[in-house]
Amino acid sequence: MNRPIPPLGRILLSTGAALLALGAVGAQAQTPRGTAATVLAAGTDETLLQAREALRRKDQAALNAAATSLQRARHPLVQWADYWALTNRLVEARQADLDAFYARWPGTYVEDRLRNDWLLELGARRDWAGIRAEFPRFRMNDDREVTCYALITQHEDGVDVRAAARAAWLAQREADDGCQLLARTLREAGRLSDADIWAKARSATEANRPRALRAAVAVELIHAYSLVHDDMPCMDNDVLRRGKPTVHVQYGQAQAMLAGDAMQALAFEVLTPGDGSVEPVLQARLVALLARAAGHSGMAGGQAIDLASIGSTLGEDALRDMHRRKTGALLQASVMMGAACGRSTTTTEAALSDFGWTLGLAFQVVDDILDVTQSAATLGKTAGKDQNDNKPTYVSVLGLEAARRHAQALRSQAHEALVVSGLGRSASWLAVLADKVVEREN
Repeated sequence: MNRPIPPLGRILLSTGAALLALGAVGAQAQTPRGTAATVLAAGTDETLLQAREALRRKDQAALNAAATSLQRARHPLVQWADYWALTNRLVEARQADLDAFYARWPGTYVEDRLRNDWLLELGARRDWAGIRAEFPRFRMNDDREVTCYALITQHEDGVDVRAAARAAWLAQREADDGCQLLARTLREAGRLSDADIWAKARSATEANRPRALRAAVAVELIHAYSLVHDDMPCMDNDVLRRGKPTVHVQYGQAQAMLAGDAMQALAFEVLTPGDGSVEPVLQARLVALLARAAGHSGMAGGQAIDLASIGSTLGEDALRDMHRRKTGALLQASVMMGAACGRSTTTTEAALSDFGWTLGLAFQVVDDILDVTQSAATLGKTAGKDQNDNKPTYVSVLGLEAARRHAQALRSQAHEALVVSGLGRSASWLAVLADKVVEREN
């Protein structure tokens, strides 16, 4: 009695048939030439290779023509040409296109492979209804990003997905849109804890990424030292930072000065380990980026201009230059140091440089807005201090509403820079960062 072949069996048979067909192509190359069958086979095999090349060029017309030709010749690998033709236009495809493909190749490997691709596309579109309908039919179920998209829909449907989401997110080695979005969604819903976030940071280090972690720590050490010195009586003379007494208030001016000096030195010590974990060439690159951002042409120079401008009137260009140095340079360096730790093209680096500079300026514009709109309890520092000290700010130069519009414009510019970078979904957290900088309340 003939038994129906289970889905997995059909996939294996389809794959086996494809391998046999590839073997047949090789065998045909060794047979005497001249027969009609050999000529026909050689022609259709060439068409298949042309289809693969057309996919590389994203030539939709050539892909469609090749698929039609191979279908007429009943080539054993025609399903792949059909798959390539549809995946090439997947971003504009409709569910009906997918259903027609599934009907042509039921139970085959390419059916489920296309479903995998389609689920990723639905996730990118944020088409949660489409994912709910399609995911139950996904048999391979081995794509972590697809799983993360599906977990988002289950979370929205009221299912407790914390354990599965945490496992998928922590197992993620390379950034992808689905798992990043899942983590962000659950974090905002209070379903991921601070301990989970720290576990992710530790796992990044354990995944052989100590270079990026060292760069991040070094930037934060420079940032922390700048705040300690910035709060001292000889500069901003502030008594409150993050809701607590500033370092010089708590421990005295001498200790505050030395603590800042020590953190500055420690930043460069962190970037130059002697254990071989960071290549000497990269050490030099990271040190140069951070030193220039923190020194006379960057943060320290901007602070000097800030102190010299008290009681003065600055135009928008001069104000922009001051904040480009004081705030923008360090934020730009943090982005560029991350790029230096990875692999990036000249175009990507230039776009990330624009993103970092724009992000830094947006941060300062919002800081000026919050200084006159929020309370000390919300800010964690003295509110209205810039205005009381008669310092030039974006609010004093542009006005409150114009400053708010400028912050939104800078956010748009930051997003545009990420598009130019060509990083695609890998830049999703940077896009979120730009949003948070502008939308923050403290």
